Amino acid sequence: MNKVNYQLALDRIIEKNQQENKVPTLLLHSCCAPCSSYCLSYLAEYFRITVLYYNPNISPREEYDKRVQEQIRLIQQLPVKYPVSFVEGRYEPERFYEMAKGLEQCKEGGSRCFQCYEMRQREAAVYAKEHGFDYFCTTLSVSPHKNAQKLNEIGLALEEEYGVRYLVSDFKKRDGYLKSIAFSKEYDLYRQNYCGCEFSKQQAAGNEEDMTEIWDVYDENGNLTGKTMQRGVPKKGEYMLCVHVYLHTPEGKFLVQKRSSTKESHPGEWDVTVGAVLRGEDSLKGARRETLEEVGIDITNAKIRFIGRVKKRKSFADIYFAEKEFSIEDCVLQKEEVDAVRFVDGKELLALQKNERLREDSYMEVLNKAVQEMS
Repeated sequence: MNKVNYQLALDRIIEKNQQENKVPTLLLHSCCAPCSSYCLSYLAEYFRITVLYYNPNISPREEYDKRVQEQIRLIQQLPVKYPVSFVEGRYEPERFYEMAKGLEQCKEGGSRCFQCYEMRQREAAVYAKEHGFDYFCTTLSVSPHKNAQKLNEIGLALEEEYGVRYLVSDFKKRDGYLKSIAFSKEYDLYRQNYCGCEFSKQQAAGNEEDMTEIWDVYDENGNLTGKTMQRGVPKKGEYMLCVHVYLHTPEGKFLVQKRSSTKESHPGEWDVTVGAVLRGEDSLKGARRETLEEVGIDITNAKIRFIGRVKKRKSFADIYFAEKEFSIEDCVLQKEEVDAVRFVDGKELLALQKNERLREDSYMEVLNKAVQEMS
C-alpha cells in the first residue's frame, strides 16, 4: 500500500480555503514549544489558531509546568499573521498511567506511544467539537521520532467519530524539524532530551546519546533495504549512513569542534560535525540538521559541496564541504555534543584527521583532494 503524502494533502486544503477567502479556526494540540514553533509560524498564515496544551504523559509535574510556560512565552513572542491563543488542558497523569498499563516495557515509538497519540488527539477532538472549531490537529508529526502515518490515521478516525475535520499533515516535511531547531535557537527555547513520560525519560537516562533515534538500514552497496534500526551498532551485513560536515569560511578557515567529555565515543577529541542520518532523511538534510543542532549554524543557504562517500566497517560516510560567512561568536553549542570550537587552516585540518582521528586512507584521499581544490 502506498503511503499518503500528507503535506501535499495539506497544501490542497490550504489552497481551497484561500480560493474561497476562508480563514478557518484550528485547534492545534501542542506537545511542546520547540515542536510547535515551526507549526505555528507556518499555519498561522492560513488559520486562526488556538493551541491546546494537553499532555498528561509529561512527568514530573515540574517538567510539565516548565514546558507550559515555554509554550506561553513562545506564543507571546512569535510574530504571526493571525493571532494565536492558548488554552491549557487538565494535567491528569493518572489517565496516562491507566492507559499505559501493560505497555510499560514497550520501546519508544511502539504501542504505548500510539495509545498516547490517540489519548491526546482524542482530547483535542472533543474540545474542538465542543467549541466549534473548523479543524483540529497536532504538532507531533514534526518530530522525526513520531509516526506521521499513525498520527493521521488516528486523527482521521477521530474525525469520523466526532464530526470535526482533522487537518492532515506531516510537519517534518519541507525541513519542518530543521526549522523547529532554528526557531528554538532564535527564541532560546528549552529543549528537553526525552519525549515527556517517565518511560521515555528512563530510556534516555540509560543512554545519554538518546536511544530513541531511528536509522534506515543500508546494504553493503549503499542501497536502502527498507529496514530500520534503533540507535546502536548495525547487524552483520547491514550499514548505517552518517554525514561528516566540514564547515568553512570563504577564506578557507575550517571549524573544528571538541567532542563533549561526557560522550562514550572519542570524548574530548577534536573533529568536525559528524552524525547519523535519521529514518526518512537524505544525507544532505542530515548534514544541515546535524550542523544546526551541534554548532548552531544554519547552512541552508550555504555553498554546499558533496565531496564523496566512504565505506567504513559498519557505515557509509557522506562527506560535505559547506562554505558560509560566520564567526566563532555565531556558534551556539549543543552542550551534550560539543565542548568548544575553533578555526583551523586546511593543513592543520588534514593533520588532525589523519594523526588524531586516524581516518582511513580512502577517507583521507577524498579529503586531501577536496582541500587541495580550494587552494
